[in-house]
Order: sequence, then structure tokens, then C-alpha cells
Amino acid sequence: MCVRFQAIVFAIAGLSGSAPALAVPSHFSVTIESALLCRDQIDRFFFTDYMNTYFGPPVKVEGGAYWWSVPSTLFGAKLDSIFVSKEDTIPVFIGAIFADAPDVLRQKIQDSSGEIYRVTKSPEQWISSSFSVMLKYNATETPSKMYCLK
Repeated sequence: MCVRFQAIVFAIAGLSGSAPALAVPSHFSVTIESALLCRDQIDRFFFTDYMNTYFGPPVKVEGGAYWWSVPSTLFGAKLDSIFVSKEDTIPVFIGAIFADAPDVLRQKIQDSSGEIYRVTKSPEQWISSSFSVMLKYNATETPSKMYCLK
């Protein structure tokens, strides 16, 4: 979907009071997985624009980040949301919230990417060799959080 057409769709949706659900682009997993694993440069402007283009405006702004609800999967795990640091937030980061428990998510990431997470000083936090962080997220339906901080 071209950006101009998408802008028209959002304008029309604004008249009806709700934004349309956009399809997850085919390059989504490659783009976001690489960033979450800290295997790519993290540019908040690129990722904010990327998420706005393919998923519309953020559903909330919280914790120094823009948040998008994304009904998809990454690493074979059910994804709940993606968050990207705001322009005035230091440091720069991108992260995701998952529906899988941390031990299940860690195994899925290792199976799909080869990345291994090792426990840190906290028994509820793990770090990869590329410095991607995964931790237990205190929510029943979304128990895992992972992010890349640059």
C-alpha cells in the first residue's frame, strides 16, 4: 500500500472515528527481529516512521516510548506490542511484549535465530551476546518483554 493511499485511508477512517487495521507487511519479521536482537542500528526515527506507515498511529505513549498493538508473531512467538523510544528519550531503544513465558520465548528465539540468552544477576532477566535484553514482564497475558537499547 503506498503511503499516499494510506494517508487517504486514515483520513477517511478519521471521519468515521476509527482507524482501519493494516496488514502486517512481509518484511516485518526481518526488520523488527533484527532490531530486537541488536543486530541492526536502532534509529528511533526510522522505526517510528516504519510503525506509523504500516500500523498507523501509536495506541499509547508511555514510559518514554510510542506503543503499537501488533497482532502478529516474531521468532514464532505471539507478539502483543512493539514500542519505540520517543524523540526526547535517551537512550534509544526498540522493544516488544510477547504472550509466551520467558523460557518458551528464549527457546523460540534460539531455534529461529541461534541467539542464546544467558541469565544476568537477576534471575528474571537474560542478555544475549549482542546485548539484547529479555525479561519477565509482570503481566499474566503478556509475560515476556525484550528490547534493544543503544
